[in-house]
Amino acid sequence: MKKVTVLFLIVFTLGFYASIVSAETSVKSSGGVKGVLKTDPAKKMVDLFLSELPSGKEITDAKVRASVTFPDGRKVEKDLLGMKMGEAYSFMNSLDMSRPGRYSFDISIESSGRSIRLEFTHNIP
Repeated sequence: MKKVTVLFLIVFTLGFYASIVSAETSVKSSGGVKGVLKTDPAKKMVDLFLSELPSGKEITDAKVRASVTFPDGRKVEKDLLGMKMGEAYSFMNSLDMSRPGRYSFDISIESSGRSIRLEFTHNIP
């Protein structure tokens, strides 16, 4: 029984550690817009938070599209759908990030007559 308990704790701890290590938050800005990209491979989620610079006002009226390049060179296009969760508004979608390596995000934003592009990367060990 002790061996089963110890094995469970080891597996649980390693899984928890992996989810903490691979979750990332990146910040970029362009054209008067700040973008905060949060990736969480454990939950298979990508969230993009947009705000006006310098006011910090949330942007909620954008059309957002992400072109994601996987570590093996494969590309996929994703619309990021806007949604308010709790107090924050983000543009999100699911994404399988189970392979180790570099993921590149080329994000196009259309908002208030502006076209903005932000680029992010996420490395999974």
